[in-house]
Amino acid sequence: YALVVSASGQVTVRGALILNPTFDPATNAFSWERADCNATNGSIIFSHMSDSPFDFADLGTAGQNFTGSIRVGNDGPLDYRGVLR
Repeated sequence: YALVVSASGQVTVRGALILNPTFDPATNAFSWERADCNATNGSIIFSHMSDSPFDFADLGTAGQNFTGSIRVGNDGPLDYRGVLR
């Protein structure tokens, strides 16, 4: 479930445009709901590697990242994380 932020600020997850997301610039928290006609629910926080409490060594890269959860179908919330490429 690739999360892509375009230069215009639009966000897609797995190619689907996220509708009616919320973003809190004070906490860098971004979230969206299925109730807004999205295929998934999600809640993530953007940070820099040096600021993140999570270990991204397995992704083999450093820089900006996000961590949080995503809910797909009837599954419970799943870990959702990634790094800027």
